[in-house]
Amino acid sequence: HSLEPAGLDTEARRSALDAVGLTAEQRPRPLEDFERLRALFRRLEPELRAVIAPERPLLLRYFAQEGLLEPRAAALVDVGWHGSLQVAIDRLLRPLAPPGHALHGLYLGTFGQAQPARDRGLSLRGYLLDMGVPAQNEDLLRRCVELFEFFHVAPHGSTTGFAERDGRVVPRLADDETLPEQH
Repeated sequence: HSLEPAGLDTEARRSALDAVGLTAEQRPRPLEDFERLRALFRRLEPELRAVIAPERPLLLRYFAQEGLLEPRAAALVDVGWHGSLQVAIDRLLRPLAPPGHALHGLYLGTFGQAQPARDRGLSLRGYLLDMGVPAQNEDLLRRCVELFEFFHVAPHGSTTGFAERDGRVVPRLADDETLPEQH
């Protein structure tokens, strides 16, 4: 169900879900299903790229408007875990960024799976847990990661794209009917 807004063909979506052992009715668990989700998105990558291609110019304008292409340091603050959002943003911005640009990731926690991001030169740090250390914090976080995600959910729907409004690029947010009960 979370792939429906992406504009993908229903049969292609169902076929890809079947191939990785997920169903449309199933709600994936981010940590337990991480490898299956990764395989799913790799399988759907060509279709996803075609669907999102029109968003790229607006996203780049948004990042520039927000100062992420300036010759200075900026920070990405997130709940964390693997650093995948920071890796994706870095891949998009690095070819365009001037000397002196840096994007630092500041996270509630990072698991050891974030180490490849650090190995490729990205700056990311976890507060409660940094690259899986200390181990006792990793054990605790892995048991209740969904609670940490829930406690840090934004007070609005997910960003589904970008639009130009009054000369500025603004995020398009999904309607989320569960938000009044959450906050």
